[in-house]
Amino acid sequence: MRAEIKSLSTVMTDNLEYFSPEDPAVFCVPMTLTVGTPGSEGGDNFEFQVCSPRYLASEVRDGEVLLVRHRL
Repeated sequence: MRAEIKSLSTVMTDNLEYFSPEDPAVFCVPMTLTVGTPGSEGGDNFEFQVCSPRYLASEVRDGEVLLVRHRL
């Protein structure tokens, strides 16, 4: 099976091409990626977050494990 990206979006902006987080050093942006077969409409959605290393470091609590599933 072949697949293609149908769309990539975030609730934080309507235009990803020109989007920049408020603080480029500390951010976490929720994303939705839609992937489907070529020539078809629609597809399957995959949700994840794009996070900076400093954002992830700020999430770490003393002695706890940071779960980073669905985060890039």
